[in-house]
Amino acid sequence: MPWPERLKKFALLIAVAALFGPLAWLLGIDPLAAIVGNWIQARDYVSVPATVESRTAQDAEGTFEYFVLRYERHGKMHETARMTVLEDDSIDERANKVVIQKLGQLPRGQAASVWVSPRMPDVAIVSRDLPWSSMWPRIPLAIGYTLLAIGAFAGALRSIAGQSLGNIVGLTGFTAIWAGMALWMFWLVLRTDEHEVPSIVKFGVLGLFALIGLLMTWSTFVAGVFGTKVDAPAQVSTRAGVTKTIRSGSSPSSQAKRGGFGQR
Repeated sequence: MPWPERLKKFALLIAVAALFGPLAWLLGIDPLAAIVGNWIQARDYVSVPATVESRTAQDAEGTFEYFVLRYERHGKMHETARMTVLEDDSIDERANKVVIQKLGQLPRGQAASVWVSPRMPDVAIVSRDLPWSSMWPRIPLAIGYTLLAIGAFAGALRSIAGQSLGNIVGLTGFTAIWAGMALWMFWLVLRTDEHEVPSIVKFGVLGLFALIGLLMTWSTFVAGVFGTKVDAPAQVSTRAGVTKTIRSGSSPSSQAKRGGFGQR
């Protein structure tokens, strides 16, 4: 492969790797690692009685109500508005909605409970369960984007070395477009309310879209890491001192010698 062609393919593949590698970390791996890490850390939290109170606040969209839970620990009163094991600076409305709905069914001032850290009494959460509603959309992004970045990077190294890539550039480009559409669809569908689009429809559409994307991503990963098959070289067969070249694709029966008993 001439050097201009090598550099062209290298630039295209390394651009895909440079784009989807950070996206895999930011949108999938890092949030999932934080959620699981917080969940593991919260396993030794202790249950403490608390009371539910509502507060009002105001933002650009107007006034809204939110819940806080007040609890006593070591003779001091504390309060928390943290609902799940998600980070405080990445509030997830879908994960909080499940917990808030349960709190909303309780009268104000009704006794509830929170999980409090035994090391820091001012750190408490209402639910220490894994928020699967926030985790499952990130899992295909973490897996798919990581495989796509690795496959594109490996293909870039193969291209600069002059190895045969087949149609990996076109496959990688199409998969990258599909991955970008998947990210947009995940964001759009998950923001819709259940009364607008039933959950079974959302999960079915996203699941099928993610499955097709993962299959294409796996193909890109395999092609980039392990390479593509090339045409079989000519085989040399020597028999009875006669050297014959059998090219790939030709019929062996047309070049076989006849003879012997029964003309076999």
